Amino acid sequence: MSLVILITVEAEARLKIFTEEKRLSIGEEMYQFRRKVYPFEEKMYRFG
Repeated sequence: MSLVILITVEAEARLKIFTEEKRLSIGEEMYQFRRKVYPFEEKMYRFG
């Protein structure tokens, strides 16, 4: 019984890590896109 719970918890943890990584990669892609489109805005981020 406890083994089943452990596997479920591990699966949920892996799924959470996977979704976090996916969210981070999407955010990174958007950031790279914005840097290409708005280079001046990126300078403002850096200094402001």
